[in-house]
Amino acid sequence: MAVYALITFVESYSTALISKVFVSGSVAFTIGSLAFSPIAMAIGGYAAASIRRGAAAVLAILSAVAIVRLMVLSGNAIAIVYLTAFLIVCPLTALAGGALVHRRARAR
Repeated sequence: MAVYALITFVESYSTALISKVFVSGSVAFTIGSLAFSPIAMAIGGYAAASIRRGAAAVLAILSAVAIVRLMVLSGNAIAIVYLTAFLIVCPLTALAGGALVHRRARAR
């Protein structure tokens, strides 16, 4: 649960910073959001896998479920291409962050 709170904090903070620099809904805001959210998921995957083996996979599943829920509930308020990119990229980066932990453990 702490990892999910960490991801939420990092993503919310990065979104707040992006919204101060770029107009919400603009192309630059979208690109910035697409850049920072996967970074937050990779950090979360790394932290989750550091705590428990397999936790990065659980985090990836939770993020996919949350994104699908957002797709269903948002209607046309958020572009489907944007949400689809998140649906693909965010779970993969959570798994990649988890893989870094396992790779470092094997190297020791």
